[in-house]
Amino acid sequence: MGIVTGNNASSGGNIKAARFTDKELRLFRPSLSAASTDTTQVIRDNVVARSWYLYINDELVQGIVNRIVDYVVGSELQPQSVINHKKLGITTDQAKLIQDKLEDNFKFWSNDVSSDVKGACDFTTKVRATLISYLVRGEAFINVAQKPSSDFFPFTTRHQLIEPDRVTNENGLPDSEEMINGIKLDESGERLGYYIQRAHPNEHINFVQSLKWDFFPIRNAQTGRQLIYHCFDLLRDGQERGLPSIMVFIPSSHVLSDYRNSELYAAALASHLVFVTKREGEYEKEIFDGGEDKSLLTNSENISDKGTEFTFEPDTDIQVFNNARPNSNYNPFIDKHIEIYCSAIGIPYELYTLKFNSSYTAARAAFIAAEHKFKIVLSKLKSSSLNPYWNSLADELAIDGFFEKFGLNYDDYYVRKYLQQVVWFSDKMKSLDEVKDASAAQIRKQNKTTSTKEERKLFGVDDDLMSQQIEQEKKDIKESPKNVTSK
Repeated sequence: MGIVTGNNASSGGNIKAARFTDKELRLFRPSLSAASTDTTQVIRDNVVARSWYLYINDELVQGIVNRIVDYVVGSELQPQSVINHKKLGITTDQAKLIQDKLEDNFKFWSNDVSSDVKGACDFTTKVRATLISYLVRGEAFINVAQKPSSDFFPFTTRHQLIEPDRVTNENGLPDSEEMINGIKLDESGERLGYYIQRAHPNEHINFVQSLKWDFFPIRNAQTGRQLIYHCFDLLRDGQERGLPSIMVFIPSSHVLSDYRNSELYAAALASHLVFVTKREGEYEKEIFDGGEDKSLLTNSENISDKGTEFTFEPDTDIQVFNNARPNSNYNPFIDKHIEIYCSAIGIPYELYTLKFNSSYTAARAAFIAAEHKFKIVLSKLKSSSLNPYWNSLADELAIDGFFEKFGLNYDDYYVRKYLQQVVWFSDKMKSLDEVKDASAAQIRKQNKTTSTKEERKLFGVDDDLMSQQIEQEKKDIKESPKNVTSK
């Protein structure tokens, strides 16, 4: 390594990582770009197309994405209303009535396909699709739509998931200060809404509709309530659109897929090659020089079906192929790449493979690390796909005058926020081994390295919510007819 003297900014000066003179960095010359140019329409189209193709066709990448979706959403995300009766100045009985009404309404709404603006699927299915879009396409657009209610479905709230490819500049115009990547901005750069094509840009059936745009304002002009949500990861200030989480897999997975396919084809070919025969004399010449007698040559079609029986002369030399596939380095090589993929997207290798072969402590550490990742992803869903619909259903109850019965003014900001408090639970696995987890928790508490509240948080238990439930249960037991002394 040479010594750089002086203040040579062009070659990196004394900062090795900035030099262009070192052999290993000579051709590594990326340039700085604005956040808006990182997500231009052309760049996004290329990256998203490759990411989606990767998810559809690559088993490893699809497995990682689906594992996250399965653990975050599970078979169904269950809401639990959390109302602080003291803050609202109501009784515990009144709070319980409100909680039950909010939870029942959401349950009836979410389990009905009518909750979807197209009437195609229930809410959980749409949430899973939202999460896949966020991970694979880099973003998801969710609209809290409204449609008239009916006797069969007494709700006006509808869920609408919008394909990110449809969010483009109106009439295909280039980016400007007022419109970037389908997003309308004001003079200060604040978002005002989105231009959305009525059909996918590459739609063939509704091609005419793809040439028409609708403007979706972010907020209702009269109420100020947010209507459309953009779920994406902000990597740098000024970024307007999202990039796929799995885009980092694209270069290596493309090559790795070729390697895996080659190994698969080699294994298939090897299964057809059974043996080679060798004999001296004219008979060998007849076979390999175009003679008619081919009895010593294998028939690959028959062998792959039911097999073929051969009879040889005593002096025939039979050499059997060793067709063991894959090669001995295949599994370690693939496993190492899976570890890299899992590390890049933020989930432990053990959780993806469901192989907890290490010590309990290491396995539990991996599980807790995954829980943190899932909580981050769930927080994205809560802010863009879960809470908005919970709040919209609460708005419907307010319109019907439900909260006025308890003397609550829903128009008051703080009252409304207290009424809309909710936590979400899924049926994903909470423990590796319940007995070992309980024993380990007991030891940590004895050593005073943790508290009961901290331990409960590891399993998604909200202490404040639990205390309210315990208080209510005690009251229910006390008022139960079995506990009332007869006169």
